Amino acid sequence: MIQFFLPERHLRTFVMMFLLLFLFPILLYAQQPRIADVTCSLFDTEGCWWYGTQGGGLCRDDGRQITVWRSDRDHPDLLGSNDVTCLAESTTEGAIWFGTKKGAYVLTKHNGELFPLLPDELADKRLNCMMEGSDGHMWVAYRHTLFEVDANTHALLRRFETSWQNRQRSVVALAQDRSGTIWISLWNGGVSRLQRGHSDFIPLLWQRDDYCTELQFDTIRSCIVAVTSTGDRLKVHSNGTGFVPDVDMSQPLQQVLIQRAPRRDSTLLAYAEAPDSTYYIGTYHSLFRYVLPLDTLVRLPFETGRVRGLATASDGTLYFISKEMGLCRLRADSAEVLTAGSNLRSLELRGDTLLWLTDGLGNASTYDLLTGQLTLINQPEPQSPPTNYWWLWLLLLIPAVVLPYYVYSKRKDETQTTTDSPDNNDDADDDLPVADRELLDRATSMVLSHISDPDYSVDALASDLCMSRAALYRRLRQANGQTPTDFLRNIRLDRAAELLRTTDRSVNEVADLVGFSYASYFTRCFKERFGVAPKDYR
Repeated sequence: MIQFFLPERHLRTFVMMFLLLFLFPILLYAQQPRIADVTCSLFDTEGCWWYGTQGGGLCRDDGRQITVWRSDRDHPDLLGSNDVTCLAESTTEGAIWFGTKKGAYVLTKHNGELFPLLPDELADKRLNCMMEGSDGHMWVAYRHTLFEVDANTHALLRRFETSWQNRQRSVVALAQDRSGTIWISLWNGGVSRLQRGHSDFIPLLWQRDDYCTELQFDTIRSCIVAVTSTGDRLKVHSNGTGFVPDVDMSQPLQQVLIQRAPRRDSTLLAYAEAPDSTYYIGTYHSLFRYVLPLDTLVRLPFETGRVRGLATASDGTLYFISKEMGLCRLRADSAEVLTAGSNLRSLELRGDTLLWLTDGLGNASTYDLLTGQLTLINQPEPQSPPTNYWWLWLLLLIPAVVLPYYVYSKRKDETQTTTDSPDNNDDADDDLPVADRELLDRATSMVLSHISDPDYSVDALASDLCMSRAALYRRLRQANGQTPTDFLRNIRLDRAAELLRTTDRSVNEVADLVGFSYASYFTRCFKERFGVAPKDYR
């Protein structure tokens, strides 16, 4: 560390230069949206990403710019609170409904008009959750009160007081199934349903110590799936009165591949369930059909290459993404290519008529199954640097150049001393802060869950951790001294070393399993880390 002392006559000059260097950028970007934790999000029917934040208000990202609605110095009375707790889209009205810690609001999308919802009922109330029903009505919950609201007129249609075992309970989740039944889960309580045409909710049998935190309608199996506070997944029993465990089929299907499929197809990449208990399994090279009641596994008669996503419609039609073929549809055991392209990454089926696709560049698009039209939703436009502040950058450049020269000229005749780098501190790992240790654990878990995907990059890891690439780089360097690239590669190599020690798989197979596309590059990286080639490591 270089130490220097300024003469008293130069102290004022140094302070002014310091202010110019650090205060001007703060003033320049003072009006930019503040980064805040995301609490809820959704993609609307136009492909825009809406997300609520903790302290930052409501934001919309259309792929070109981010628009923010929040109370600030220029709009002090816009929202009662900048903490957004829930949001939903009203497709019949063309609006976004969202709740905060102090009231609910409706934002009309075509003109950006914002106004409070049911101000007399919801003023200064913390909203729990909201949902659009199939009939166009909106369901809004705060504490132990649930409203049914007309989406067009905003008139209050019905009001329910929610309770469990004769005690009032807050609503924590909402869902609706294909029959129009409304399902709610209650805080520290059970699950209740309101069937179409009925006037009150009926509780389901719930003999558990935990409670439901999330409700989903599974369009393939036509059932409600619940996620509990302890992480269990349950689905509604066929008689509609209680819940049974929802089995995670990933492990059983993986075992089926290991026992019956060729060795090169023994790794499950993706699977989807059809309504008749038939499962489609994608691997690195093939697509399989597994009929659960008959316990039969059949390889479909065509090469797919790496399967990146699968989705089944309610009629059993399968759609899948192949690295080699693009977006395909399965018909009569043959693949019909809908749109070619090797850069597609994921797909989601919505309403049996629309496929949502994403590619490796972060673009989203839709494919209309009725018309065959592919529509790009968001194409980010390159942002040019601002040109109106050239004088400010020039002004900042002067102290940035003069200050180091000034320090150097004052100390050029003195011996400069250095201190040890933080990276050389042997005890650093033992004294990691809790936040850094949690980050390393989360990042390691994310990488291990995508260990076999060579396309899982630093950008994908940063996205899964809800932070920017720059923030991830800074946090990882602070936590363990590694760059994100080295962090990803080292986890893959450590996993490869474990596989080489504990299995008899070949080097090429191990390279595929840990996400290396080329065995030669894997060998070089492995030798750099462990000092020996993979074939000599066993």
